[in-house]
Amino acid sequence: MDNNISKTYIITDTHHLHAKMQQYCGRPINFDKLIVNQWKATVQPQDVVYHLGDVTWGSQGQLIQIMQGLPGTKILVRGNHDRNHSNNWFIQAGFAAVLEKAQISGVILSHFPSLMNAEEIERGIINVHGHFHNNNPKRWEEHLVKKITSSHYLLTLEDVEYKPISLDAIIRRKFIVNSKELLKKAGVNMRIERRSLAEKELNK
Repeated sequence: MDNNISKTYIITDTHHLHAKMQQYCGRPINFDKLIVNQWKATVQPQDVVYHLGDVTWGSQGQLIQIMQGLPGTKILVRGNHDRNHSNNWFIQAGFAAVLEKAQISGVILSHFPSLMNAEEIERGIINVHGHFHNNNPKRWEEHLVKKITSSHYLLTLEDVEYKPISLDAIIRRKFIVNSKELLKKAGVNMRIERRSLAEKELNK
């Protein structure tokens, strides 16, 4: 087996140096160190890691210290809590690129659920997103819920032992959960009935 083969990993919502994540999502007090250790144990220098946004609450200097210790080429897909900083701010901190959305091997990567069109759904493309953490789906923002179809999948850092997940595993639907099914289980039925424009078009 060639250990030099590059692999692709996905991580999301690290929220480094955000103390309130212990209160909001039940994270352990040492979650920053846990994320870093899991990254180092998983990712090799030749690998690529897509970060689906909401990187840090700290300063650029603090982020640089974290990023310098993390192996792999790091690509940021912006989240809502990354908007206070420019693309160049993140590149100077250690990201190779900053994107609004990415697509690789039939997987759309985004922070929020992405609005998918009928062609994408018909082709079997899926959207893997973050943002919601392990929060009750009844608390998800309604304008985002309206975008969700059966092709949307949530990656929750709190539920995957705070480690990056390989793209291969995601393609096999491991470590991600169907977002629409989460809504159904939570009883968010009225919102689900408002199907996305893409699903309506597909079912004509």
